[in-house]
Amino acid sequence: MPFHCSSSLSSSSIGFQRLIDRSHVELVEARHVLAQHLRTRGRRQFVRHFLKFLKENNIIAGNPAETVIRARKEEKDPTVLFKNEYKALLFEAQGNSRDYAILLTFLKSGIRESELAALEIDDIDFAHDELTVREGKGKKERKIPLMPELKRALKRYLADRDRQDNIVDEETLFLARNGTSLNPTATPIVDMSIGTP
Repeated sequence: MPFHCSSSLSSSSIGFQRLIDRSHVELVEARHVLAQHLRTRGRRQFVRHFLKFLKENNIIAGNPAETVIRARKEEKDPTVLFKNEYKALLFEAQGNSRDYAILLTFLKSGIRESELAALEIDDIDFAHDELTVREGKGKKERKIPLMPELKRALKRYLADRDRQDNIVDEETLFLARNGTSLNPTATPIVDMSIGTP
C-alpha cells in the first residue's frame, strides 16, 4: 500500500513518498515474478538468484542460499551393450553399408556422435590403419587405430558412397540420405541409422 503525505510536508518527505511508492511497485513486481517462477521448473535456482538480489540491494544482511551445500550428482556408469545386443545391432544394419560402418565406428572406436559427424574422407588412413579425429573433446586431435573389421566396413561403405548420386558435402565421410553431412543435434545418428529406410 503506498504511503500518503499531507501537502504540508517538506520536499524531502515527498521524495521519501516517491521512494516508498517505487519500492512498493518493485516489491509487487518481484512477488509477481516469484509467483510465476515458482509454478515452473527451476524453483531452487530462482530462489538462490532472488536471495542474491536481495543481499546485493541491502534488503537482507546475508544470503542463506550461500550456506547450502549442494548435493553432488551421481555419476552414472556408462551404458554397455551385452554381446547378444552388440551382435543383434550389427545384424540389423548389415544390409546397409553406411549404417553398418557407422555402428562399427561407434562400437570399435568409442568415438562420440559429434566427432563421427565431423569425420572427413581424408581422416581415414588405410595405409597406417588409423582414423584421425580432428574435432575431438577440447578441440584436440587424436588418432584411433582401425580394427580390421572396421577397415573392411569403411572400404565397403566408401565403394557404395562413390555410387551415390546426390552428394552435396563431398569431403564428409558419413552422409545423410540426402547427400549432406549428418546432423547429430537434429536427430541422433544411431536413430538415423537404425530403422530408417
